Amino acid sequence: MIWAIAAISGMLFQSVRAACQKTLNQALPTDVVNGIRYLFGAPWIAGTLTLCWFNDALPAVTPLFFVYCAGAAGSQIIGTHCLVVLMAKQFSLGITYANTQPLLTVLLGLIFFQEPIAWVSSIAIGIGVLGVLILSKSPHNTQYWSGLGMGVFSGACFSLTSLWVRQATLQLNTAPLISSLATLGTVVGLQTVCFGGWLVYRYRSRLIQQIRQHWRVCSAIGATSIAGSS
Repeated sequence: MIWAIAAISGMLFQSVRAACQKTLNQALPTDVVNGIRYLFGAPWIAGTLTLCWFNDALPAVTPLFFVYCAGAAGSQIIGTHCLVVLMAKQFSLGITYANTQPLLTVLLGLIFFQEPIAWVSSIAIGIGVLGVLILSKSPHNTQYWSGLGMGVFSGACFSLTSLWVRQATLQLNTAPLISSLATLGTVVGLQTVCFGGWLVYRYRSRLIQQIRQHWRVCSAIGATSIAGSS
């Protein structure tokens, strides 16, 4: 039951974040909207990790842990960029394709990590993919095929993110909650430093001015991003 509640809550937070990103994308460049979730999500993670540090709860890490975290950070940045671009054209289409993530996660987990899959799950995946294609296709949708490719690619990036995060978490020999927070903190930290640094270099003083004008929406994106990922 608790896993079902967590999954539903995660999808709700992600939908709210996507709606906020679409609103923000009307006023700010796409790459800035993409970076907001990392810049405004970092303080939440920093505070949590600080509490863990003061309680001597942070686990020891391995080089492979950082490799998985780096892969997760990069794939999430690419997936978010594709999703924001797609939602700028048609919001419902972007959300529909991005929600192929659970289906793609099972398939990519089988391919890259040899995660077992039952035949019932295989049938469910096929039905799910077919349903997404039927719901998204309409006679008035002239951007169907381009949206299909970008949306599925976005979902695949998010799937790889979740799989690499799981692998990184398994590298830590500690309590599940602490290992999850440590992994999430490392991923968000890498994203903030790399992508945030690039945004500061590109936009300089304009970035602070733009964020200041829309700090409420930016804060909502950061909070829902961390809540959904947790």
